[in-house]
Amino acid sequence: MFCVHLLEQLAVQEEKKKNTGQLNGDGLPRFLSGNNFYNHVVEHQNACETEKATQEDHHKRKDAYSELVTEEAYHDVMCLWKEES
Repeated sequence: MFCVHLLEQLAVQEEKKKNTGQLNGDGLPRFLSGNNFYNHVVEHQNACETEKATQEDHHKRKDAYSELVTEEAYHDVMCLWKEES
């Protein structure tokens, strides 16, 4: 039972490796031209740029939040230290 499951997983994995990089089903090279393909590439580039900008914004917000939390923790520790002194 276990071996059958592993064989199925291995077959699926090998099939995925075999099919990577193919734009069409027959495996033959194809000249890609025309407005539709160009527009598709431009849309993909715009989506990548938008995703990158979103990630950068997320990292900036995360850094700002981390800095704020660190500053608050520092002030809390200083207040406790002053109370103990």
